Amino acid sequence: MAVSIVISAVNALTLSPTLCALLLKPHKGHEGKKLSFIDRFHLAFNAVYENRVLRPYRKGVEFFVRHRVTSGIIVLVSIVIMVVLMKFTSSELVPQEDTGTVMVTVATPPGTSREKTEKVLKDVADVAKAQDGVEQVMSISGFSLIGGSGSNYASMFVRMKPFGERKTTTSEIAGKLFAYGATIKDASVLAMTPPMVPGYGMASGVSLTMLDKTGGELDKFFAETRSSSPHSMHAPR
Repeated sequence: MAVSIVISAVNALTLSPTLCALLLKPHKGHEGKKLSFIDRFHLAFNAVYENRVLRPYRKGVEFFVRHRVTSGIIVLVSIVIMVVLMKFTSSELVPQEDTGTVMVTVATPPGTSREKTEKVLKDVADVAKAQDGVEQVMSISGFSLIGGSGSNYASMFVRMKPFGERKTTTSEIAGKLFAYGATIKDASVLAMTPPMVPGYGMASGVSLTMLDKTGGELDKFFAETRSSSPHSMHAPR
């Protein structure tokens, strides 16, 4: 990237101004002379630039100079429109959109039986099915989208109805499921919408792999981590 910046800086300071000077330089005094291809190109470029760019720009500047009150009103209206758009437009780098899908992960304490985890998942699924606009709920036991696999993990996918048949959004459904999950003891329920850009978002992102070359110290570390956290971690050998 640094090399690209250097090349761009050299081009902006040397080549671009030189090319602009050659193109914008007046070319006159060709009467009675045989024109080369470069001369014909310069004459054609100057004619198009004069008629399509310079004259309309000059007329626009003259209009705003002569109508100062109108220019001031246009500036004020533009500022008001900009403020309104800044208030109602999302400021996120990649704004979330309603894709019609909500993803839910359920994690119970390590060692929890699959039956108990499925009971928590069923309660969350019942709440999701009761929401307006939900078309289908699919549950997966023993696997988490962000935690891994095990008897204490589960996942759920909520598919919404078409936009014309519902009034609720996926963000609203995710918020309700997340709020309901906060009331469940000894369980972590996380509801989210899929990211608009693959690999960017809460459900996907950086992948970290650690290699144990110390002869078992990482195994001890991850064993202690699993005992204190509902989300297990795996250290590949």
